[in-house]
Amino acid sequence: MPEREIIAFSSEPLVGTLLGIAGIVMAIYFYFKSRQFSRLALQTHEIAVIGGRTSAFDDHLEIRFGGEIVDRVTMTRSVLWNAGNVTIEGNKIVSSDPLRFQVNSENKILKIDIILQTRSVNDINFKRVDQNILLVDFDFIDPKDGITVEITHSGTIGEIKLLGTIRGIPNILSTIGTDESFIRVMQNLPKNFEKFSLMLTAGIGIFMVII
Repeated sequence: MPEREIIAFSSEPLVGTLLGIAGIVMAIYFYFKSRQFSRLALQTHEIAVIGGRTSAFDDHLEIRFGGEIVDRVTMTRSVLWNAGNVTIEGNKIVSSDPLRFQVNSENKILKIDIILQTRSVNDINFKRVDQNILLVDFDFIDPKDGITVEITHSGTIGEIKLLGTIRGIPNILSTIGTDESFIRVMQNLPKNFEKFSLMLTAGIGIFMVII
């Protein structure tokens, strides 16, 4: 292609627009590629095993769990994982505001069962320090590492909360529901975005070579 035709072609508004868009896309790609962040994500699903939202039962009715009299029994299954791209260190948990699951003070955490964890080396563990507080501790959590825990308590649905402060993580991402596809999307989002961006960049490169 003669030089004059190349200049004329490259001066076309559509070509300039495409090149501008390509530049923006590549800038966004390299921004996300270089951006590092930590994010502790939580997804929960709850069912009321027995008992209503209030404790107004007949005087002749008692609900017992492990020998303890309780107002109700609620089961909360929580998936806790690192949705960022940087390792979360356990020593970053602030001692004055520890990471914990908590229900209202008049209710109790009755039982804790670990259902699944990605790697035992993360050393994620739970310790009940009060009747309504369950401390969460770990050595480290790499990206995509996590754990599924089932907490049985006497609170109502929606009452149990994940509280605490981890240095470097301004807030904990909380979502509701148990659709596992959400977790898969969250985990694969950076990978899928990277693949798409690489394909787009390669396409732009081929286009420029043809020009």
